Amino acid sequence: MQKKWKASRFNLFYAQKDHNVNIFNSATGLWAVFTQKVADRIGQGHINRLPQSSIALAVKIGVIVPAGRNELKCYRESYKDRIRDRRSASYVCFLTYRCNLQCPYCFQAKLDQASDMSLDTCSGIIKAIQKKTLADKTRFLSIMLFGGEPLLRKKQGLTLLRELREWSVYHRINFKGAMSSNGVLFSEGAVSEYAPYLDVVQITLDGPKDIHDGLRIGWSGQPTYDRIIRAVKRLIKNDLNVNLRIQIQSPQMSRLPDVIRELKQHDLYASPKVHISFGVLEKYQGCRGCNESLYYADSNSKDSHSLFKEFERYLSPGLPRVQILPCIMTGSCLCVDPSGGLYKCVTLVGSGIGKVGSLSKSDEFVFDGGMVKYYRRDPVQFSDCNKCKYLPLCGGGCPTQAQNEWGSYDHSSCGISQQILDSRIRYAFRQKKEAMI
Repeated sequence: MQKKWKASRFNLFYAQKDHNVNIFNSATGLWAVFTQKVADRIGQGHINRLPQSSIALAVKIGVIVPAGRNELKCYRESYKDRIRDRRSASYVCFLTYRCNLQCPYCFQAKLDQASDMSLDTCSGIIKAIQKKTLADKTRFLSIMLFGGEPLLRKKQGLTLLRELREWSVYHRINFKGAMSSNGVLFSEGAVSEYAPYLDVVQITLDGPKDIHDGLRIGWSGQPTYDRIIRAVKRLIKNDLNVNLRIQIQSPQMSRLPDVIRELKQHDLYASPKVHISFGVLEKYQGCRGCNESLYYADSNSKDSHSLFKEFERYLSPGLPRVQILPCIMTGSCLCVDPSGGLYKCVTLVGSGIGKVGSLSKSDEFVFDGGMVKYYRRDPVQFSDCNKCKYLPLCGGGCPTQAQNEWGSYDHSSCGISQQILDSRIRYAFRQKKEAMI
């Protein structure tokens, strides 16, 4: 008799103290509680020995799939579809490499500080984005201002946001304006100018006030904590969302409660307008890691995993989402440097490495072979990925790290992604269990 069902290759099993088992499927992001006996039979592939009620539930959440389904092929098709999907597009626009701070760990300190986006280049980028948006029939457009410190080039930033927002409204395209800023220059006037065109601002604190003021300093060594806190409050007052990233060094991990206490004192910890995330400050990579994780440091860091316990008490529970791709940059997202050069990763902008195109004289984005190499990446071809149950959650790891480690995008770059994802899933299930007691 031909088999009708089989166990999914993407099942993750988490035993509970009550002798039941949570099974989480990384391809669907769904989970359910099964008895130990049922879970054992699913794990052993004895689907025909399961009660019909268990089969129905397992099929519903993807724990059991049709026997003839090639799940790796399905994943590959989803991966390619996500890469080709142009319904949404994001642009990270680097207005300048200059900054009003001198943080000792900044990965951009080595870039040409004289590089600023001219008004002519700004105009060309706006036209190029408009042309590509219409050609791709994009329905959701996101613009993030980046630097350096983007507020040092206020005219260019406001021009980009204002013209593209107004153009998007005219063409009935959903628009989101964002900025990554250190926050120091967000005066009342600056917030008022930008508020009509921004939806969210990302700002960083380097630990509690005393540690932050020794790291995130101005060129004359002046502290910045109080100015940043005032800026966050101004943004909230103007109905803007703030992504507040808390970075803390490993030796100061015991000070994390002080960070939370200070945020509570400023009424920021529980504010619905503030989203707080945490990271280990050591070798800043400039972007979010696997599955929008809590970690912004080197993904191979041993501390990132071992210190999860220190972070988790301050987090809202939630299972990792099925993202298929390694990160948002892998899809329809482009980074634009001050001269119009195009990159697929913020950590490469300005380095001359990983450039995939440029702004032409006719105000169009022209791509080269670098884009082809980036998009032909296929995690299913990687031996350690096509056996991995976490593949739909991490997408084979960061392409840029693979290029740095192996000299090619065509390689996995897992680091400690599996350990972090496993910790997140266990933490989420613990929180769900406690909520039911």
